[in-house]
Amino acid sequence: MFAFKSVKESIVKHISRELDWLGMLLLALTMGGVVMSLIHSQASGWLNVLTFIYLIVGIISGIILFKVERSKINPLIDFRDFSNLMFYAGAVLCFLAGVLSAVALFFDPLYLQVIRGQSPEFSGFVLFAIPIAVFAVAFIVGWLIHQLGIVNTIISGLALAILACFLQIFFTSATPLWYIIITFICLGSMWAMGNTVPLIAAQTAVGSSRSSVATGTMVTMFNIGGSIGLAIAVVVYHFTGIRNLKEVFQMHAQQISSAQFSQLEKLISNPAQSLQLPMDTFIHSVFSDAFMSGFSGVMWFLFGISILMFLSVLMFKILKKQAI
Repeated sequence: MFAFKSVKESIVKHISRELDWLGMLLLALTMGGVVMSLIHSQASGWLNVLTFIYLIVGIISGIILFKVERSKINPLIDFRDFSNLMFYAGAVLCFLAGVLSAVALFFDPLYLQVIRGQSPEFSGFVLFAIPIAVFAVAFIVGWLIHQLGIVNTIISGLALAILACFLQIFFTSATPLWYIIITFICLGSMWAMGNTVPLIAAQTAVGSSRSSVATGTMVTMFNIGGSIGLAIAVVVYHFTGIRNLKEVFQMHAQQISSAQFSQLEKLISNPAQSLQLPMDTFIHSVFSDAFMSGFSGVMWFLFGISILMFLSVLMFKILKKQAI
């Protein structure tokens, strides 16, 4: 209503668009297979036949998707765009933003309530540092792009992701509140860049005629990152948490019964149930140690993947300059 006088409608003629039904089906099979294999592996292990079948379906579907989409005129995901540095960098940042948003919004509220014993209201107040940072940084994204360029702004966003993950590795039950808020501000700043700069990068890289397709690819990368990232993070958390629990059980076998150990295993799988335990009990203490072991494992995973993605964009940029 306020922009119709100054913004002209873009009209593209003589272009036929068809839904890529095969691409959507293959993407769904790829995502579903990978995520289901990760989920099923927690209960039945990686050597289970059904886990293996899910994984094979995901891998084969992904390979077919890659081959089919490269031959289509209007693909669901045009993999050729990823050979462009600007597009690739934007996709990497968008994917990582999806991973961090899904994982952090799952584990950080649990950390605040289960480990620190904060109320849901106070936990929400602390987590509110994230959207505040998103709102504030969104205002200066244009200025950052003007000062640094699109690719360097993306690299800055990846560096913020590394910092946010690294800071969370050292969370404990006694971590100062100011440290947690600074970490969440870094996380929110990264999300602000991950939700805006990749779209600008994609549209700039492919041009106005294919901007809608490029935008759709970025949104898809965000969703893929969130679903796969959270599934892997839960596997990492469960593995490291249970391993810590078994080590404690061996050290304190006389203080922890088999029934209590089974209860602790269930609490690791569903940490929210631990809110029913008194904070000052030995069992809660054991669970807290196991939870924080799993939490740290997840943050090490995020830290590692953030570094790998940061280095991949940096190396792409260096190789691009050498080619020129």
